[in-house]
Amino acid sequence: MQKDSAHAHKWGQPWIDQMGIFPITKQDQQLFWQACQDINPDMCKSSELWSKIDQYIQQNGTCFFKLSTASPKDVTLEDGKGPSCKVNSTERLFKSLTRSFRIMEYLEDNSEDYAIVLTKWNDKIDFNNEYRCFVLDGICEAISHMIDCSDPSPEIEFLIHNYINLHHKTFPESAVALDLCVTNDNEVIFIEFNPVDEELDSYGIIDRNVPITEKLYAMLQQPSRF
Repeated sequence: MQKDSAHAHKWGQPWIDQMGIFPITKQDQQLFWQACQDINPDMCKSSELWSKIDQYIQQNGTCFFKLSTASPKDVTLEDGKGPSCKVNSTERLFKSLTRSFRIMEYLEDNSEDYAIVLTKWNDKIDFNNEYRCFVLDGICEAISHMIDCSDPSPEIEFLIHNYINLHHKTFPESAVALDLCVTNDNEVIFIEFNPVDEELDSYGIIDRNVPITEKLYAMLQQPSRF
């Protein structure tokens, strides 16, 4: 059984309440994989998802886009419209999807079910203010500033611990790497969950000798199950 934290469409409430989730059939999965192989987004127009996604974008405006297991962060679109995960049209979404080797590798795996996931774009989310939080059994054992692998300030640490204490009972698993953004006006915004294993960048947690339990340390050494 794969980790639910690796699949955005399996996170459950309240985490998926604001998302547009479009399950991918096996037929579409093969179609999208071939479109990635050919780097041809026009191939995706034959899928019913094309019109459904277009309708969602028309209703919600600019969105953040990802496959349920990975974002297209390995893609750069030289069109002046921002990062590849920021989409204001179905054409741009599938252009990003078909250029992403990260996404193509997942689509090649027919043993899993995937979805295209959209959320309304939030300009408050700034990578400079993002933190990765290692949570085990409801306890936040470590926090790392994602841009420079540093510890958070005491004020930000307090806000993050409060957020986790409030929400941890609804997390998809007992052990997660939780990505959060803390805005300049101290608003905590959820980004995503990740599984905890050796494939996860520990953001200096081990290298900096941050005190963590033996259980979390062992999880950061184990091979990925996904």
